[in-house]
Amino acid sequence: MDINLNDRNTFFVLYSRGHRSQSNSYRGAGNSLPLPYTDTRLVNEVPTTAQLKYTFVARPTLLNQVSFGFSRLWVPIYNATIGGDWMNKAGVKGLPSGEAASSFPEVAFNGPNSVTGWRGTNSRAFTEAINNFTVQDNVQWTHGRHAVTLGLQIQRLQANELTNAYGSLATWAFSNTQTEGFNASGTALTTTGNSYASFLLGAVGSANVDEDSVVGTGARYRDYAWWVQDNFKVTSRLTLNLGLRHDIMLPYVEVKDRQSFFNPAAANPAAGGYPGILMFSGNGPDSCGCRTNVETHWKNFGPQLGFAFSLDSKTVIRGGYTIMYAHRGAVGGRNGARTGTGTLGFSANPSYTSLDGVSPALYWDNGIPPYQKPPFFSPTLGTAFNGITATGSTMQFGDPQLGGRPPYYQDWNFGIERALTPTTTLTVNYVGSNGHFQGGGGRSIWSDQIDPRYLALGNLLTQQATAANLASANKIIPGIGLPYPTFTGTISQMLRPFPQYPGVTDLWGDVANDNYNSLQVIVNKRLSHGLTLNSNYFFSKAFSDDTGTRSAYNWKTEKAQQVDPSHNVNVLLLYALPFGKGQRWGNSSKAADLLAGHWQISSITTYRSGALFGTIGATCNTPSAGSCYADYNPSFTGPVRINGAYGSGDVRSAVYLDVNAFKVPAAFTYGTTPRTGAYNLRGPSNSNENVSLRRDFIIRENWKLTFVADALNVFNWVRFAAPNLTITNTSFGKITAVSNSPRVVQLSLRLTL
Repeated sequence: MDINLNDRNTFFVLYSRGHRSQSNSYRGAGNSLPLPYTDTRLVNEVPTTAQLKYTFVARPTLLNQVSFGFSRLWVPIYNATIGGDWMNKAGVKGLPSGEAASSFPEVAFNGPNSVTGWRGTNSRAFTEAINNFTVQDNVQWTHGRHAVTLGLQIQRLQANELTNAYGSLATWAFSNTQTEGFNASGTALTTTGNSYASFLLGAVGSANVDEDSVVGTGARYRDYAWWVQDNFKVTSRLTLNLGLRHDIMLPYVEVKDRQSFFNPAAANPAAGGYPGILMFSGNGPDSCGCRTNVETHWKNFGPQLGFAFSLDSKTVIRGGYTIMYAHRGAVGGRNGARTGTGTLGFSANPSYTSLDGVSPALYWDNGIPPYQKPPFFSPTLGTAFNGITATGSTMQFGDPQLGGRPPYYQDWNFGIERALTPTTTLTVNYVGSNGHFQGGGGRSIWSDQIDPRYLALGNLLTQQATAANLASANKIIPGIGLPYPTFTGTISQMLRPFPQYPGVTDLWGDVANDNYNSLQVIVNKRLSHGLTLNSNYFFSKAFSDDTGTRSAYNWKTEKAQQVDPSHNVNVLLLYALPFGKGQRWGNSSKAADLLAGHWQISSITTYRSGALFGTIGATCNTPSAGSCYADYNPSFTGPVRINGAYGSGDVRSAVYLDVNAFKVPAAFTYGTTPRTGAYNLRGPSNSNENVSLRRDFIIRENWKLTFVADALNVFNWVRFAAPNLTITNTSFGKITAVSNSPRVVQLSLRLTL
């Protein structure tokens, strides 16, 4: 709604709210049991948007615009069986309130002749509410040859989440093992017994219970930004764009400080003082005395520079450079955006398994054995490999310096645009981009990998760290010893950066980089004589080290990106046929207008060269040291690509890559083939042609009938996917899938009144 108080004061108000509800959304054709057995939950999506904008015109060359915006996405997802009080009625004692006790049980049946399981993860309740509050002020001032914009923005971003909406879960597994028979010598007959029979006896093979002391969490982010921009018309032929933006993004905090994180420096008393403990946000015991351990990065300055220069009446040269910042890491985005570094210590997760593989873990009649209730505020929580605890917890590390650095992009371009005709232009551009602090990559000890030099220990890595094995290891690499006196585990576990934990996740260690450069040629024809055309050709090269690197200790050496089609051609066309009333031919003929008038044809055509192959896979062994790929075969001299073009011959059996070009790497080596593009091999090229035919039938002055015929992949081409790239797979070099869809034709009629 627009409200004009007078020529100088105007308001704009917007409010919208929607509601989408869906049930049975997770029922699958292979598991279409009725409720309460199947995966079913009730999904609601309620988006809300509100905006208030006030514009004040101080004088013709100066105005101020203040706006407030609010958006909310509320998604409550309900368990369709929660009201049944099922486990309580069944008499299973000791379960926490919530889904564990009230909903129909999640049950897996294992072993021969097992029945279909009941419910699963897609039947659990979940609720999220994402709120964004934005206040913005823009001042626009025109003075002589300057058009200046000054602005300020304040944002409050909230992500409220009930991952386990009712505070508890329980999963159960029944196996034939608990009801199987034995022969005369006491050996189990593993093909006997039945998991459903075990269920009827209440003999549980294994069970897991989750109880949360914190049912819902609330992520909070605060963003501030200011900017200044001047569009300066230096001369009649030269215009400069000069701007600067400063973003201040405060890192994640939980609304009530319900967060735990890994402190890699403090001594762990449960691991003989070895560095690394669990800490908590807030000001309680074993807390950091802070809301977050991540520092704010204050230097997010983004210049915005550009120019446009007219060589003559038909030719313009343009260029620009900018730096832009985005949300990721501890300042938002996807990874850890809702729960930060986690809530370890706020939940109890007891699990129960058979002690001998035959006896039940428990009987339902006896209920769940007692367990310690959460929360657990202990710095040694999750510590293992110390002779006391065999299994521990994975720690979440939020880097204090790196976590608060948002990813940023440097974009630049330089190009020339030339008018070929009054309606047609030719543009040639060079476009480049650098991205830094992107998601992915890996950082030495924070990757939780062992140093690659320890691969020289070979099979000793998988052996227990006994005195004899350590002595053998010292003969290969002197100086290897126990990290702390009570360590118990394998040598590879011992050599990990933090051996007292089964894993450490570098949640916000975003150190990946990417680079893109392209030549872009664009021909654009504005509407004339019924024809509109845009065609372009891109020649590009992309690099990235975001995923798939072998070792986190040497990740910068592998930068080729798999999604790198060098050649791209796109043609977009819209043509109104020149027949019928008001057209070039048949203007005065009712018959021509009836039969051939008002038709339009449009098309979108794309052609792309094949992308570089990904990793050449092989069976290899690098325990706790990263990924490994196939070796080049140094004795191979023939062509790697064989048997003609992709898809030629009998594609069901044809092999298009010679497996002899590669070999399985030696044990405890990474392999010599690169992360992408071995032998500069590329997959099949791709193309697609979509065509649409449209006609408007004018029935009367304000009645119109529109006919549309759309054909996707109009020629019904088959475009093949890349062949299998694992040399130990019998399908290596074979194409087993297509990358496009068959032709689809859609006809529609629309009546417009």
